[in-house]
Amino acid sequence: MRVNRIAKVFVWFIIISMLLSTLLFSMGWLFQ
Repeated sequence: MRVNRIAKVFVWFIIISMLLSTLLFSMGWLFQ
């Protein structure tokens, strides 16, 4: 169960980081 919880947190971290990177990229493209 502990490994499953760590894996779930890791997946959420990847998803959030991807969303933030795409958001920053879109904002940079708009303000270019």
